[in-house]
Amino acid sequence: MHVPIGAFAEARETSKGKRVRMPVLEYWRGESVQYERKPGSVAPTVCGVILNCAPRMDDMGDRKMLLPGVELDFQSLEHEAVILGAETEKICTRTVVLPASRSKDPPTFSMAPGSSGMAIVVDGAARCGEEESEEIILLQTGDTIQADHRMLFAARGADPCVLKVMEAKKHSKQELHALDD
Repeated sequence: MHVPIGAFAEARETSKGKRVRMPVLEYWRGESVQYERKPGSVAPTVCGVILNCAPRMDDMGDRKMLLPGVELDFQSLEHEAVILGAETEKICTRTVVLPASRSKDPPTFSMAPGSSGMAIVVDGAARCGEEESEEIILLQTGDTIQADHRMLFAARGADPCVLKVMEAKKHSKQELHALDD
């Protein structure tokens, strides 16, 4: 999850100094500092931090971090919501919240046309299947499935479902040659 550097400044309890303090990053879990070069600047400056918000192993202990939080009301969602995402030239990741629905035509999510990848159920339960197929796959928290753009996902049961989706972008042959250069 990308956290802007200003979030750490807001979380400080004291006003001593101007230095913004960040938590110790866990590089082995993919955490890193992000930099940007401001117009007219000779050197890059810190613009944010990438934090790994995946569940931690029991022996790692809890992480103590003061950050302003945002409370989201997933129960009142009427359609899917993409709440986090990151994108590169070759891959796109995002977290998708599917609202609970008991209707025959619930809100659904599918990957971008022509793409394929993986979906992980982070919280709740989901059902998925290809658009024209009668076969339905039931997924629980922690389940992973390889999917493509034909696969539709919907929440299963009375609770919303949170999916982590990672998809490879489809490129034309010309785009692939340009990316390799």
